[in-house]
Formats: sequence, C-alpha cells, structure tokens
Amino acid sequence: MGIDKKEISSILVRAPGWIGDSVISMPVVRTIRENFPKAFITVSVKDRVLNLWKGFIYADEVVFDSEQKSRGRKGYDLGIIFPNSFSSAYKMLRAGVKNRAGYATELRGLLINHRVPKTGKFRSKHLVEEYFDILRHLGLKIRSKALFFVVPAKTRNKIDRFISKSGCDDRRPILGICPGASFGIAKAWPAERFAEVVNHLVNKYSARVAVFAGKGETEYARIILQGLKKSDILSAGGELTITESAALIERCSLFISNDTGPMHIASALNVPVIGIFGSTNPVWTGPLGQNSRVLYKKTACSPCFERSCPKKHKKYECLLAITVQDVTREIKKLKVF
Repeated sequence: MGIDKKEISSILVRAPGWIGDSVISMPVVRTIRENFPKAFITVSVKDRVLNLWKGFIYADEVVFDSEQKSRGRKGYDLGIIFPNSFSSAYKMLRAGVKNRAGYATELRGLLINHRVPKTGKFRSKHLVEEYFDILRHLGLKIRSKALFFVVPAKTRNKIDRFISKSGCDDRRPILGICPGASFGIAKAWPAERFAEVVNHLVNKYSARVAVFAGKGETEYARIILQGLKKSDILSAGGELTITESAALIERCSLFISNDTGPMHIASALNVPVIGIFGSTNPVWTGPLGQNSRVLYKKTACSPCFERSCPKKHKKYECLLAITVQDVTREIKKLKVF
C-alpha cells in the first residue's frame, strides 16, 4: 500500500464513461493534481463525455479513451482507473502504465498492481468515496471532496444571449427539468407528474421552463410542456451541448431531476436540486450539493439497479410512490421562489 511520490512524473487517469460519474470524479482528479503538482496528467475519456472534460484545469490534456497513448507519450508512472470494467484495466496495461491502481473487479486483478479492496456491501457508500478510496489506498492526502464544475466564460455568454433572444422576461425564475434517464426507464418518474409540478410552478411563480431531454426523450418534453404558452418555455432540450446545458442549468432557480448526469452538474454548480430516485440508491449516487434534496421511497425490492422494472405486478412501485405533493413539499422547504 502507498506509493513513492518522488517516482511519479506522469499520470494517466481513466475517467468514468457516464456524465454524472465524471462530475463526481472531478474533485478526485483535482486531489491527484494537489498531490502531484508537477506531474503531467492525462485524462482518458469516452466520446460521450469529452465535452464535459474540455478545458479541465487540473489536467494537462484530455484524450479519447480509444487512444492507448496520448500524443507521443510512452508509458506513464501511475494510472488511476475509476471504471470497474475489464477493458479499462487492460488498456492501462497496454498503454505501458507502470503503477496501475483500481478495484480488482471483473477478473482484472492480474492487470492491476495496486489493488484497492472493496470494503462493506457493494454500493453502500457514495461513489465519490469509492473513488477517493483509490487515492487513500495509495497514501495520498485529501484536502477537499467538494464537487465543482466550471462553465467556460464563452459558453456562459452564449447562453446569456440565448436567454435574451428567447423573448422571455429575464426577471422570471428559470425552472430546470430533467425527466429522462439514459440508464433506463426504471429511473424515470412519470412525465405526467413532472407536468403537474411544472404547471403548478408556472402558475404560482411565473417560472420559465427549461426541459433537458436527450435523444429519444422528446416525448417526455412534449408531455411536460403541452398546454404551456410559448413565453413560458425557455428550452425544450436537444439543441444544447453538455457544456451549454451546464451554463443554462447554472441560471436555474431550481432543478428537478431523476438520477441523471445533469442532476450532478446542477449539484456541483450549487443550484437547488430535487433528485428523484427509483431503482437506484441515493446513498451511492445522490446529489452532494448543500442545496440538494432527495426523494426516495424504499420498497421491498429497491434499490434493484435494473434498467426496467422486472416485476409482473405493481411495476415501478418505487417511482409511483413519489407523489406530486412530495415534490412541491420539498420545493417549499428549499425556499427558492
């Protein structure tokens, strides 16, 4: 256990492949930089999260995961592997990384020479703590675990212009809604209930609505926005990049979301968040911001971590147990309007 810092001049970090997990891992990469201020740090990422990591100030470069070696660099002194997949450890070995640190899962123990033991029940602690345990295993110092996300100034200015051109009154609060979940429908609270909450906030507080919907989630946006005036709708999702979405999220007075990547972006930006959980466990992936609230109704079969409900009867009981009144009650507690 432990590593000699004097022997480390180059570090390869294999980032998580999901948006939320990537945001959660960012303070861990910041901590790596604090422990190795002079080391050359490369972050290797999946294509779908590349824009999220662009301009990340605690790394010297960000490369596609498909690239086994960054621009001409031959091997690394240390590799930090966040994903638990076999391929992520194998690629570290192929990249010539001398010290490879990660969890010995999926039969990849032989590929990792700094094996981090899994303590306690699987998914019994927050994911950020699982990531930090890799650094603890190496004997590194941890100063802060606070989440953060930096929106580029150019992107922020672009979204300011986007809002100005929308024709909406700039003094009205912005309500962010993230009704989908790329993982699967078992994480998605019914769109009809989101619609009830939206209509309540539009009528009571004159909120403008920005729906953040990805590919295949346009029906969610349609259901939520139907019946609203054009002047009430700021965005129906789909037209913004990840970083542009983050800039718009930053302008929200409140963000209501399923367990998704945008929820963690909002939390990292310290936007008031209400996170709705169904098949997944908020103990493991709950929002960590000071202004974050979680709605989770534990049932006999939850959390199951399934993409769709496997039950024949009382399907999606965990999600349906969360009412519109539950959400509006949490909104009152946050006192954002």
